[in-house]
Amino acid sequence: MSEPLVVLKDIVKDYRTGRHTVRALDGVNLTVDRAVMAAVIGPSGSGKSTLLNILGALDRPTAGEAFIDRVSLNGLSEADLTAYRRRTVGFVFQEYHLIPNLSALENVLLPMEFARLPAHEAERRARELLEAVGLAHRASHRPNRLSGGEQQRVAIARALANDPPFILADEPTGNLDTATGEQIIHLLKEFVRTRGKTVVVVTHDAAIVAEADVKVHIKDGKIIGAQAPVVR
Repeated sequence: MSEPLVVLKDIVKDYRTGRHTVRALDGVNLTVDRAVMAAVIGPSGSGKSTLLNILGALDRPTAGEAFIDRVSLNGLSEADLTAYRRRTVGFVFQEYHLIPNLSALENVLLPMEFARLPAHEAERRARELLEAVGLAHRASHRPNRLSGGEQQRVAIARALANDPPFILADEPTGNLDTATGEQIIHLLKEFVRTRGKTVVVVTHDAAIVAEADVKVHIKDGKIIGAQAPVVR
């Protein structure tokens, strides 16, 4: 069996609000294997988004240690964390966050420009990704000429631009109708199956939960249950 992609050990995250300290994560231990889709579920304010921020190195834990792809994030400098996010993690958001004055192709190209990939290789890869998400014919269209589902598919292609092993998705179907949401779910599952990606999704969508290989239940900053042998 291969080593897991994610190992969190006794993760605590505190936030200061005036004179008070709010504990968003309280001793989280989590292991997620490679090439699975994990759904993180729980009530609002339970710590789901904070957990996603720790996994994506958008925030540092107050205590505990986070290992992603065998790398401890705790001791990394800000520059190293930026490099980690560029190399290891792709982000998919509820609001898409596409650049409005760029075409679909240019939005997918953007992460590769930051990674300084040669232009010809970047364009080849971007067009291949747009084809993989069924949008090769919309490559020249800007976001305002794309439907919500098409924008989210462009966002997924962008998340895969630098071929990261790890995809983090925050409510990726939250702004979509049921049928379009199902297309996004199947697309994420397809990248798990065919490309070996590990996908962690924060969601309230029962359809995602039903399709997930791993279900992680969080409440009051604690994991209260996980269904699947690959999370423990």
